[in-house]
Amino acid sequence: MEAKKKLELIDYIILFVRMKKFLLSLFIITTIVSYVLIYLFVKEEFEAKATILPVSSSETPAISGLLKNIKSIPMSGLGGETNQDMTLYNSIVYSRTFIEDLIHKFNLYKELDIDTNKIGYRELTIKNVRKLILTKISDDQVYEITVTLNNPVLVANVTNYLVNLLNRTIIDLQIAKSKNNREFLDQRYKDVQSRLHMAEIALKDYQEKSGLLDSKEQVKGILTAYSELDSKYIAEQVELSVLEKISNEDAPQVKNLKTHLEELGKKLSDLQKDGNKDGYLLSLKSLPQKASEYVSLYRDVEINSSILEFLVPLYEQAKFQEQKDTPVLQIIDKAVVPEKKTYPPRSLFALIIGMASVIFGYILIVIRENETWQSSEKILWVKQNLFKWRMS
Repeated sequence: MEAKKKLELIDYIILFVRMKKFLLSLFIITTIVSYVLIYLFVKEEFEAKATILPVSSSETPAISGLLKNIKSIPMSGLGGETNQDMTLYNSIVYSRTFIEDLIHKFNLYKELDIDTNKIGYRELTIKNVRKLILTKISDDQVYEITVTLNNPVLVANVTNYLVNLLNRTIIDLQIAKSKNNREFLDQRYKDVQSRLHMAEIALKDYQEKSGLLDSKEQVKGILTAYSELDSKYIAEQVELSVLEKISNEDAPQVKNLKTHLEELGKKLSDLQKDGNKDGYLLSLKSLPQKASEYVSLYRDVEINSSILEFLVPLYEQAKFQEQKDTPVLQIIDKAVVPEKKTYPPRSLFALIIGMASVIFGYILIVIRENETWQSSEKILWVKQNLFKWRMS
């Protein structure tokens, strides 16, 4: 019996050359048909990108500069970091309120072919819109927003609206924060004003009652020295409480101020108890009763005056920030209408499909030409069951 013919490597090459016209025709036809089908049934996608740079996301840097002028306290770390600002941008951009605003503004239900009569269509639309928005912090520390849609004009409009809406939202958040700070400072300002007025009246009444309008040079020096130290200590306590309210408790300037307060408090306690070594400053316990009462009243006036001096500029700054309505995002590149689609790459997909059809067609030819494979039970089983959906 004649042995079954087996194909060698050269036979595969000869077979390919012999069938080259068929394979080339198959490649051309499949590529053209694939390109047409992709063109007709796969929607084009366009990208628009906007690049923005944060100018400032909080009012605290301005307050830091103000506090520098008041007490020369290092405040460079009071403002937020740029990366933290951009993390906040991501939270805003992908928030439900933000996405729903975009959907209703541009009727994205229609653009995304969402059936509004279907249960859960809102959640589905929000989920799909979030996928169409890509945010990125570049190596140059700028914030990039990229939007993908099927309409080139719409995608540019959506991207620019998104940037404007982000800016408006950040401004509203800043105004709300400034309002809270202003209300807090306003209450402290009124309280200090009231206490200062009462302290001034009490000091005046005591002067008229006791006749202690002026004392000897040493007592005056003692009063001045203790009042300055005590006023400085109390004023810095108020400064610390305000900074803890409007800043982070772990900020370097807050820690430095706490350390300075501890040292100042210890020094003040030692002076009040024992005085100083050279004897110029006597302890408060050694002063006459009238002088002690005078010190107490005089100190109240000085403390409240110092606190008021500290609060007034902060209060005015908070009122200014509350009324401030200027952009906080500097737009480096606005989104423009894209001239070319980003998806699908029709030519590439068509070529891949064409090459795949050639490979598949050549495999079928090789199977047909190879007599060993033709008689193989496995090949026969594949032929018999390839288009069957139920296996026997």
